[in-house]
Amino acid sequence: MERKKYFVKAVCVTLGLFISVPVSAQRQYSREIYSAYISGDIGGWERVITGLEASGTPTAGQKLELAEYYYAHIGYLLGAGRKREAKEYLDKAEILTDNILSTDSGNATATSLKGIFIAYRMEMNKLKAPVLGPQCMKLIKKAYEMDPANVQAVSDLGNMYYHCPAVFGGDKAKGMEYMRQAVRIMENRSEAEGNWFYLNLLTMIAQYETQSGSVERAREIYEKILGIEPDFLRVKNELYPRLLQ
Repeated sequence: MERKKYFVKAVCVTLGLFISVPVSAQRQYSREIYSAYISGDIGGWERVITGLEASGTPTAGQKLELAEYYYAHIGYLLGAGRKREAKEYLDKAEILTDNILSTDSGNATATSLKGIFIAYRMEMNKLKAPVLGPQCMKLIKKAYEMDPANVQAVSDLGNMYYHCPAVFGGDKAKGMEYMRQAVRIMENRSEAEGNWFYLNLLTMIAQYETQSGSVERAREIYEKILGIEPDFLRVKNELYPRLLQ
């Protein structure tokens, strides 16, 4: 279904940018989320959110996990034009992220998420971009300074540099290197297996390589992805065949 295909795209795209979704050390719903991601199962993703929301006394890890899944789902809703629903989730996501930071102000993932939630607000009201844009960028840079090995911060910084106009400090080559760095961090930590965010990051890089005309490098990445997960539908049925054409 086209809606299912778009769900996977929307995990990566907002404000005309590709932005990565974070990964925590422990995942209560990792298998369900992974399955939903590779198959484009919106309902499965929503069931995970509902399950986490129903946690009576969520742990700090569960709170962060829920904030991350809100992030992905809000991106889908905005991409599908469902702004009212997106706003409802975003309101909850911002409250949750502020709650996390109130007891753990040095949490780099939560800091970067806060920056991205501001970006979602900017998507809903582009007139606020002159004010919200710098706030978003400041938080992403702050998250990286907090923890230069934090995958969320590293990948978001890479996307920021990749998409930001050169006049405002953008640098596509620098952005790509940060994203490759995020991949290396995950591989060195043995965090790649069964990890939807790892596949998401590789897919973004392959798309950027395609955009830059590096078709052979993009092909190699897509083949790597399918070697890891042959049932990743978006790459299998859409991106890789399109590249071969």
